[in-house]
Amino acid sequence: MEFDIQDFIFFEMVRSYLNGRVSIEELDRWIVERLPSFVPPRQDAVSALAGSIQLWVAEMNAGHRSPDEVRAMVREHLERQGPVIVSADVDVRSGSASANVVAPLFMGSAGAQVWSVSRI
Repeated sequence: MEFDIQDFIFFEMVRSYLNGRVSIEELDRWIVERLPSFVPPRQDAVSALAGSIQLWVAEMNAGHRSPDEVRAMVREHLERQGPVIVSADVDVRSGSASANVVAPLFMGSAGAQVWSVSRI
């Protein structure tokens, strides 16, 4: 599955949540502030995860889920999805060349980011 740079920012926020750098409330607020980016006609893994997080947070706020359950569900969702591939054209500051950056992010596990840059 391939995503653009805006999707990468979303996945970075989710990853920050999973790593404990962002609370579920902060992640929820971040998603709500950008809600138009996640709603139909968009039908992909990003909108599905954003919608699921919103549902799980509502269930947590209603007392039906614990914060630990929500974190586990987000992690499980990402593990089922598999690696996230982000592709974006960027300017390489070492000259006027451009590059295509492809980054698989193993979001649901403790795996590290692996960046691969190839000249076009």
